[in-house]
Amino acid sequence: MSPVTLPAAAPALEAVAAAPKLAEDRAWPVTGPVIRTFQPPAEVWSAGHRGIDIAAAAGTTVVAAAAGTVTWVGVIAGVPSLSITHVSGLRTTYLPVTAIVSTGQVVAAGEAVGVLQAGHAVRDCLHLGLLRGSEYLDPLLWLTGARIGPIRLLPADTTVSQLSIKFQRYSR
Repeated sequence: MSPVTLPAAAPALEAVAAAPKLAEDRAWPVTGPVIRTFQPPAEVWSAGHRGIDIAAAAGTTVVAAAAGTVTWVGVIAGVPSLSITHVSGLRTTYLPVTAIVSTGQVVAAGEAVGVLQAGHAVRDCLHLGLLRGSEYLDPLLWLTGARIGPIRLLPADTTVSQLSIKFQRYSR
C-alpha cells in the first residue's frame, strides 16, 4: 500500500492520532488515527473535505458516535452509507459502511451500526460527516465536546493578551 499524502492545509495529525478525550456522551466510531481532517469549502458548491477520515481496516465494526435515530440507510453513487440524527438535531453520516441497522432504529452511543467497506480513499478509512441542516460541521470538534459555532476572524495585529477567551462545551 502506498503512503498517504495529506493536503498542505491539514494540521499535523500526530496529536489527533492520540485519540483526544471524547465528550462523555460520544464514542469513536472506529478505532484508528484521523488521517484527513475537516476542510470546509470556501463556497458550498466548491471542493473541500466535509468530514474526517479515520483509518481502519475494511471489515471493522462501525459504532454510533452518539445516541440517535437511524434516519437513512442506502447507497449514494455506489457507496454504502448511513445517517443518524441525534436529539440535538445534528446528523452524523458514515461511509463507506454497510449498515446492520434499519431506518427508524434508535441506537446508543457506541452501538454497532455497520461494517466498514474498502474504497473511500487510498487507505481504508471511515469518512465521518456532521451536519446541522445542510451546513457541514467539524466532526472532530463535536466528538471532543468542543463548542461548535461560527469561526471568527481577528485583525492580523490582534494579540492573545487583547482577547478574553472562554471555552464552552458544546451542549446537546
